[in-house]
Amino acid sequence: MKKINRKGFTIVELVIVIAVIAILSAVLIPTFSNLIRKANISSDTVLSKNLNTALNVYEVENGIDDFAEVLEAIKENGYLIANLNAKTNGCFFVWESESNQILLVDSENNYEVLFSLKEYAPIGSTWHFAISNKEIAKKVKTDLPSVTIKQTIATMDDLKDMLIAGGEVYLDESITLDDENLISLNEDNKVVTINLGNALLNTNGILKDKTPISVENGTLNINGGIIGAAGSYVDSDGKVVNTPISVEENGSVNIDGTIFNVAENGYLFLNGNNTVKNATINTEFIGIYARGNNVVENTTINSKDRIIWACNHNEDSNTGLITIKSGTYVGGSAKYGAITTCGSFVKIEGGNFTSNEGAALFNIHNNGTIAQRSTIVITGGTFNGVDFADLTEDQWNEFCSVTSKATISADGKTVTISFK
Repeated sequence: MKKINRKGFTIVELVIVIAVIAILSAVLIPTFSNLIRKANISSDTVLSKNLNTALNVYEVENGIDDFAEVLEAIKENGYLIANLNAKTNGCFFVWESESNQILLVDSENNYEVLFSLKEYAPIGSTWHFAISNKEIAKKVKTDLPSVTIKQTIATMDDLKDMLIAGGEVYLDESITLDDENLISLNEDNKVVTINLGNALLNTNGILKDKTPISVENGTLNINGGIIGAAGSYVDSDGKVVNTPISVEENGSVNIDGTIFNVAENGYLFLNGNNTVKNATINTEFIGIYARGNNVVENTTINSKDRIIWACNHNEDSNTGLITIKSGTYVGGSAKYGAITTCGSFVKIEGGNFTSNEGAALFNIHNNGTIAQRSTIVITGGTFNGVDFADLTEDQWNEFCSVTSKATISADGKTVTISFK
């Protein structure tokens, strides 16, 4: 049999091949990288143009005053800010508020502007970055201390971190809260602002023995959004109710522009110091269970039971106040009335109030000595279709439950409802 001689590459040949490959790589890889970068910049530029188109349309229809509205304008056109990252490595979409446009900015080249529609202000406080990655946000802030960084949230873990650290976040995707994912603030002196835009916070059913949103310490600001989250809560009467939010004595919440769709037998439990503005509360039971000090303004509450239940069961305390400045309020039941207080104080400075059929507008709930220090003081508003200035003492008493009576001050500018 003939022997076949199998000859392989010599070491010298292998070294030559490797050297050739290295030389080609050194020449071609940067070329390919540049081509890819140019293609990505081209794609990002097109997206920048689309974002500016969305921004301009929104501005014409609604006007734009702040970055939250910019995010909303972009979101309405199908872009989620938390996931809206430029394809080009190191590039960002930046809102420049003075010129009201979206810039494409390259952080790897001294934050050079790669795309703009018109003149813009130089780097400074008018530049707004939306960044979801905390480390990248920290680097940009270190590079550019004067710019504004808006932290967007992409995951529930990011939100939990913010609840511990404090700060402001933007949610542009709906979040489902469950037993493991709750919005719980229990940090002294921490201020957390959650901008929901049109996002929905919800729960799968009602969480047993848990409140989806709870504030024991610190301040939680909630702007916009829709909240349908619900969890069971045992109130001071021992009744189990379903509530989306519970604020304890050392906590505070400021709600602006949020819609609450409260589960059956539910209410917002607000102890501490709280403000509710421009909100809508739809409930089968009670709108706001008010303790602590609360201010409600330009809000709509629709309830089949009490609009406000201002109640303080502490025999030794005269604290507890809710002030209603304006808004539209419909509710009341035959048992409790629309505005009910037991041991607390209600001030009504304005607003439009309508009681459900068969319900009193005002009720002092009879609970012994606690009820006797209950007071509702009214200085303005419209009640069952009649303006405050046109109502007589007899009409005021008709609005009251059997446990309540109304008196009008000598100058006719104040009505006080107290325990009968």
